[in-house]
Amino acid sequence: MSTVQTKPHHRQFKGYSKNKPQSTEWNISESSGLFQSYTLPKKAIRKVSSNVASAGKVYKLTLDDIAEKALWINPNYDITLGNETLELKRNLSNIYEAIVNSQDILELYDDWDDEGAIGHNQSVYNRAIKILINYSNTLLNDYKTVITEPEISLGKDGSIDLEWRDSQHILLLNITNSQELTTHYYGEDIKGKTIIKGFLDSIDINEDLAFWMRKLS
Repeated sequence: MSTVQTKPHHRQFKGYSKNKPQSTEWNISESSGLFQSYTLPKKAIRKVSSNVASAGKVYKLTLDDIAEKALWINPNYDITLGNETLELKRNLSNIYEAIVNSQDILELYDDWDDEGAIGHNQSVYNRAIKILINYSNTLLNDYKTVITEPEISLGKDGSIDLEWRDSQHILLLNITNSQELTTHYYGEDIKGKTIIKGFLDSIDINEDLAFWMRKLS
């Protein structure tokens, strides 16, 4: 079964440690399968930890320490979909969490609702995550906007929904379970009584849609 591989560079999670190195570098690793290891210079480790290096000892570090004092770590998230790795900006930790949580969809096969629903299609899921990453990064880079995380769900027809909903706005992106992977979108600004709708035939940014999505912050 294909899965999404993710590598966060800053995430609040307990259990980080460093062990005696074989060379001039120390290794920091996390026990969770979602995380990959980092190799940090000894001098930098000493800046992060108040402990003095000693053979045979284990030093506990927190990600708060690393985020504050080890900013030379690549600050972004790497998300691998098949053979492609996409980068998600560090400020978008809420989007990263939504993507990690959405991997439950990859466990849903035909008849997952006991009513004949179609199971997940990896290509549809990958397209949905790519669209989410592209628009999230664009909103941050171009409009300095961190959008809220959507609900990511599998429809009975095998399509994937990205849905944002609050008291004033609704936006639904539906990635169809088709060879074309067409994405239909519908957005409504309840207060301004404005509607945006259309379709996407690629993961490229639709400027009108991106501009409208500034409301989702």
